[in-house]
Amino acid sequence: MQADLESPVFPIGVVRQLVGLTERQIRYYDKMGLVTPYRTKGGTRMYSEKDIALLRRVKEMMQRGFRVKEVKETLEQERIAAERRLRPAGGSRTRAGSLATSLEGDDERPVVLRSLYPVSDQAVLMKTLDKIRND
Repeated sequence: MQADLESPVFPIGVVRQLVGLTERQIRYYDKMGLVTPYRTKGGTRMYSEKDIALLRRVKEMMQRGFRVKEVKETLEQERIAAERRLRPAGGSRTRAGSLATSLEGDDERPVVLRSLYPVSDQAVLMKTLDKIRND
C-alpha cells in the first residue's frame, strides 16, 4: 500500500527530527491552528507529509520575523490562492481575484505586504500596481 501526501504516518518525535522544531513548538502551532494533525483514538498526533511541509513553511516564516497571526493569515491566503488556481478555466473572476493573483509573484506564493517598508515590500507593491494598470 502506497501512502499519499495526506496519509498521517509520522508521530511527533519523527516530525521533530524532520522539521527541526521542538515538540513543544509543534504542539503550539497545532493549538494555534497552523497545522491540524490527525489524532488517533488515544489522542496521539500523527502527521502527514503535507503537514510536515506546512510546518517547514511555518518555521521558515517564523525565522523571517513573522508573528503567529501573520503566519496564519498568510497560510490562509496561500490556501485560497491555491483553490483559485485549481478552479476550472472560465470561472468568474472579480477585480479582487485579479489583484490577489497579481500579488502572488513569480514564485507562485502570495505576498503579504506588511508595510511599505522595507523596500522589498514597496517593490512588490509597485510591481503589482503596474500589472493592474496594464490590465
